Amino acid sequence: VSWIAEYIGHKYVTIKDITIYSKCGKEVDGIDELEKGLSVASTNIIVVTQPNVGRCDHTYAHWINEQYTSIHEQTNERANANDIVMFLKDTDRRRNKFLPIDLLFTHASKSGF
Repeated sequence: VSWIAEYIGHKYVTIKDITIYSKCGKEVDGIDELEKGLSVASTNIIVVTQPNVGRCDHTYAHWINEQYTSIHEQTNERANANDIVMFLKDTDRRRNKFLPIDLLFTHASKSGF
């Protein structure tokens, strides 16, 4: 997961929380590198282990279900809440081209997200 710091980059956004769901039954590699790469001591990184069922959509729905009340309350407390929730899948990044994170946020905000 060390690639996440490189992809997100601390110059674009302040990262508050990162939740990593592991469904492969193996230890998650790269947590230390991720923490160093973000350069933000206040980032909370949580690793949640789940059984390998339901594909990534199951995991996204699980996170939303677990966090919905908290997100709703926090948004109502702040009139200008501008938190971004982003789901990334650890796919073979060498074969795929990803949009830079700032461009991804720009596209999403223009689409009403």
